[in-house]
Amino acid sequence: MVTWRNLYEKTRAKMPECWMKDIKHYGHTISVSDIWFIGHHLGILDSISDEIDYFQENGVVTKDNGFVEADIIIKCTGFERNAQMIPKLTPYTQVNSCNYIDDNFMYIVDALLDDNVFNSVFGSSVIEMSKMFCSVYLYFWKNPIDYNQIKSELSVVNVQDRKWSDYIHGLDIIFNSFEGIREIVRNRIDDRHNDFIKAHTVEEYLSENRREWNELHHILGVWSDVTDYLPYPDW
Repeated sequence: MVTWRNLYEKTRAKMPECWMKDIKHYGHTISVSDIWFIGHHLGILDSISDEIDYFQENGVVTKDNGFVEADIIIKCTGFERNAQMIPKLTPYTQVNSCNYIDDNFMYIVDALLDDNVFNSVFGSSVIEMSKMFCSVYLYFWKNPIDYNQIKSELSVVNVQDRKWSDYIHGLDIIFNSFEGIREIVRNRIDDRHNDFIKAHTVEEYLSENRREWNELHHILGVWSDVTDYLPYPDW
């Protein structure tokens, strides 16, 4: 579907640096942005950022916002990453900007989603990031001289403080340094393009995208007279 990210990318250059932090928790993204934003506009959805203090028969009491009535409570996984487990399970406490915590030892897992998260060849996809750095690992495994040549230029951070900006910057460095890495990046982008075209044409994608967008507004319109405030963006 067309998501808020489309609108975000088109307006980002005109907005202050703090803008993205105003619509989401810093370090997190909104994975169901269409229904989240539209539901708020229609007045059928409300959000608070808080923690549950304790449960009552007909709802919960939060630490900062008091009692919230609830018919159904869904337990989610929360916002805590597992990076703090690395020093507990291993002798390592640091990671460089290409995800290495030691020679031939790469740590590939999601990191803090800071404001630079979309500025990469893998977008905000953890799967695509993982594919990319698996390819980087294989490249340096076959070309250890290249890794030894470049590793002093890679920044090193505490493994618990690792951000998307870190490995985006690391990829920039090795991309500019090695033709083999540039070839991997080109192939990764070509593969994503070809996979998209195999699944559907651009016209088919837009047609289905528009249908889902309109269907969502129709469903949410059951609770509101305003159903066409966010028409499908035809740009």
